[in-house]
Amino acid sequence: MDKLKEKLANLRTEADDNHSKYEESQSKVKTLEQEATSREREVTSLTHRNTLLEEEVEKLESQVKELKSAAEGSHGAVGNAEALQRKVDALEADAEKNDLTLRETTDKLRQMDVTNEHLQKQLDIAQKESAALESKNEELAEKLAKATKELEDIHRQLDEM
Repeated sequence: MDKLKEKLANLRTEADDNHSKYEESQSKVKTLEQEATSREREVTSLTHRNTLLEEEVEKLESQVKELKSAAEGSHGAVGNAEALQRKVDALEADAEKNDLTLRETTDKLRQMDVTNEHLQKQLDIAQKESAALESKNEELAEKLAKATKELEDIHRQLDEM
């Protein structure tokens, strides 16, 4: 009788432990899902920023070409050519800065993709662990119910004696 009660107590303890682990897994899954969503938003934002910077670079390169052709076309206007050359130089410097920013944004986007993949893998693992713990928790609940029924049967038999 004492062994059965001890076994029942052990099963309850194990069920409680597994339930705690299950709740921890669920919490971890939620956290990872939130991180993944946040990363996806950041990736979308960086992609949009990347597109805008590419458009800006194209626009600036077009202006540089226009200013260079204008500078070459005005042979007689040396003062105008110098002013245009300064504009061309300034636009080229802006284009270089935008190219650098574009590369940095692209690098960040790649890093975010890698991080996002890693978080997705962690989320998958956590979900599998959660499913396994849930299965084990159900199994222990069945064992507990069976042990409780056996205990009740033993009590009933003892009472009948």
